[in-house]
Amino acid sequence: VHVTEPVHPDALEMLRAAGLEVTEAAELAAEAAAEALAAAEIVLVRTRPLPEALMAGPVRMIAKHGTGVDNIPLAAARAAGVVVANTPGANAAAVAEHTLMLMLALAKRLPAARAMAATGRREGPELEAADLAGRRILVIGLGAIGRRVAALAAAFGMEVTVLARSVSGARTPEGYRIAESLAGALPMADVLS
Repeated sequence: VHVTEPVHPDALEMLRAAGLEVTEAAELAAEAAAEALAAAEIVLVRTRPLPEALMAGPVRMIAKHGTGVDNIPLAAARAAGVVVANTPGANAAAVAEHTLMLMLALAKRLPAARAMAATGRREGPELEAADLAGRRILVIGLGAIGRRVAALAAAFGMEVTVLARSVSGARTPEGYRIAESLAGALPMADVLS
């Protein structure tokens, strides 16, 4: 197993306990890491783009630590019979919380406040903050991350509208309004996620 980017030590220990030989790119020089990748039967990848040429080697499986597989040449993997697996929802909570953090930072004008604090100023129109409560958020996509963003936004008192292929009707089971189109929903949104 070749691990292209750092993962939790417990995961590495589980692989080793299963009797697998593990190489970690982070612990190797660039040339040695490239050789280990080319020789791997299993590749554990996070965000690093994998080359199509990798599929010509001994690789039998690519395991993605995360949901999106856009960094994996899927057509080449399929043609070579390489199994590709991902971990849906694995980082959904972290990504949703990060999304909310960015929303709060913008609403509360954190970048301007930080810049002003560095100069010793404490007041100014650039610090006029907004609340998220009462604002309207449009969440596009209602997968694991979208659902969590919607729930966190609702908990902050935001009016949630969603646009996703997976839902239809007027409201989701959670009570979020369902938009009919991006063109119709976007003008009513204060925040877009």
